[in-house]
Amino acid sequence: MMEHILAAHLDSESDAQAELLIVGAGGGQELLTLGTRGNWSLTGVDPSEAMLELARQRLERVQLNAAISLTQGTVQDLDHSKRYAAATCILVLHFLQEPAQKQQLLEEVYDRLQDGGILIAAALCGDINRIPGSLQMKAWSYHMHAGGITEQECEWFQNSIGNTSFPVPEHTFQDLLHSSGFTGAVRFFSSYLIEGWFAVKPGKEAAE
Repeated sequence: MMEHILAAHLDSESDAQAELLIVGAGGGQELLTLGTRGNWSLTGVDPSEAMLELARQRLERVQLNAAISLTQGTVQDLDHSKRYAAATCILVLHFLQEPAQKQQLLEEVYDRLQDGGILIAAALCGDINRIPGSLQMKAWSYHMHAGGITEQECEWFQNSIGNTSFPVPEHTFQDLLHSSGFTGAVRFFSSYLIEGWFAVKPGKEAAE
């Protein structure tokens, strides 16, 4: 779904190669998903060299069409003069503990986008200690068990919430997008506690 939203936006912009920023590119999944398109150029950034090395190993096993560059560091470490047509930030924000830290990252991404550029972001949202979050977490555990995940692994994941991952309520996530400057925030995906949103940096009108 993410790649189709990006294609709907980018393929209408021009025939020039579109520049995309992939925040939290370590592991390589977004690079693999988006790298099949020859008219896209991907810049991946991640603070973990180990995760970037994993991404490099995965990229070496497949034939991709996009130009891909990887940078160890944060969005702040990127060339300040470069602007991107779109950015993704998938399963990153919930690892930042404070809402102010989440907003700071969103603002940094906002600053790197062209006017009219879009952000696609996904993160854990909700409160697992009360309904509906508690029911979503329980249902997710059932789903993981059915997929072969052990009870111990499920418990580890559930216990990590609030310790190493810090979800916020859905309305807070939307507020963070708006307070960072983005407009038109729309939820396009939801699965258990994962929420996917896209939003626009105002400026140039997007093509219909």
